[in-house]
Amino acid sequence: MIGITIVLAIGILLGDALMLMVPLWVVALCGVGMLLAAALSARKPLLQSILLLVAVCVTGMWRVGVAHLSDTIVPTKQPSVYEAVVATVPRQNAKTLQCELWLLSTEAPVKVMATFSPTAQQPMLGQFLSFTGRLRPVATIEQKGSFNYRRWLQTQGFQATTYIMPNAWQSSASKPHKLSRWQRTQLTLRQWQAQWGERYRHIGIEEQAAAVVTAMTLGQRTQLSATTRDWFSQSGASHVLALSGLHIGLFYMIIALSFHYLLYYIQLRHDIRCMSAYYVCTQLVALGIVWLYVLLVGMPSSAVRAAIMLTIGGTVYVMQRYHFTMNVVAVTACVLLLIQPFALWDVAYQLSFAAVVAIVGFHRLFRIDRNWQLLSVSVAAQLGTAPLVLYHFGTFPCYFLLTNLIVIPCTLLLLYTSIAWWALSLIPFLQEWVGRFLAFIAHFLLASVSGIASLPGATLEGISLSPLQVVAIYVLIVCSIQIIWLILQRR
Repeated sequence: MIGITIVLAIGILLGDALMLMVPLWVVALCGVGMLLAAALSARKPLLQSILLLVAVCVTGMWRVGVAHLSDTIVPTKQPSVYEAVVATVPRQNAKTLQCELWLLSTEAPVKVMATFSPTAQQPMLGQFLSFTGRLRPVATIEQKGSFNYRRWLQTQGFQATTYIMPNAWQSSASKPHKLSRWQRTQLTLRQWQAQWGERYRHIGIEEQAAAVVTAMTLGQRTQLSATTRDWFSQSGASHVLALSGLHIGLFYMIIALSFHYLLYYIQLRHDIRCMSAYYVCTQLVALGIVWLYVLLVGMPSSAVRAAIMLTIGGTVYVMQRYHFTMNVVAVTACVLLLIQPFALWDVAYQLSFAAVVAIVGFHRLFRIDRNWQLLSVSVAAQLGTAPLVLYHFGTFPCYFLLTNLIVIPCTLLLLYTSIAWWALSLIPFLQEWVGRFLAFIAHFLLASVSGIASLPGATLEGISLSPLQVVAIYVLIVCSIQIIWLILQRR
């Protein structure tokens, strides 16, 4: 399965590079031809395997070609009037506001990254408005500097950008009937999410500490200041600000363990010997609750990745294969690439899978004592992501081990305390005390991260790597780990 994932990724890269030269129907015809040839080569297993891998490669080329077609928008030479709805909470930049708009005046749904000039009137989440401006297709945006803005927009599903002048927009009448049912659901959930985030401010949490709690539990990072983001980046704790595998995994652990102990109690109380069907049902319920949580927090891509991986892993567990193998990671990567081929260029996608592959591979090679598992996970994840971090950001946090020894337990406590705080909404007295403990954890986490970021030599900066150097570093890391493993095996 790992080989299939690699071949699919190669196909996506080839398709992105050659799609302007090769028509999409030719690619599809080649894929069908390879599958037919593989079906006729049943007596030659080696040839059949090669043909199937080529078919997978062609599938990747075709899928990215389809994604490029959906990205095609005709640019407007003259300013036009558009109707839209504000789909995200506007984010304040240095001199502008940015937010996501869904256009209502087009035949097909169009997702636009809008930049507003600062005015006394600011757009709000869920507000319907009309504006005058030009749409610039994402495909026409040129790369400036090291950050590939066009690729980032593609990975986030944007199809165009626009710049809106101060007097070029106004609020309009609400027209929810022009939105699809899924868009209306998303908008409602995002509005709930924003309201839930405001509730954290009423329990005595300082503004940026509340922003950190909101980011870690609801996935809303618009309230984080640039200084707070820098603290987490310089200390090596940026991964806890996004709803990723760590958060979704901890949430799933709470639910799974709760059901496990409940079933164990029922089994002892009623002397039930066969509980396999009940365990399968509880696994399905736990995964259903995880997906409900992902839906409620707005389905950020990092949370969806983690939920898909947990779903595949849970399915494997139900089939009584209790090891989280590389094949589970590979299947998840394939599913995500087929859904969104531009995810291959998403930095978060690359870092998340690099970390998971490193952790799984490291723990399969070395038997780690439970007392050292937190440290070993931190080392493995950092080894797996360090070359990519250096390539994309040019920095490296020197105190990442110290940071993770503090941040991961704090994240565990913060998530569990947040769940308890929400669960006690009907018992205000207990909720108040839990809220005070939550505020203490948030302030301690923020103070720890800022303290580590201010230490001398907290980060190495100004590092520039080429893609070939990144590959060479990964080869060096893998070879070094293999040599260490062989030396330990001989002892």
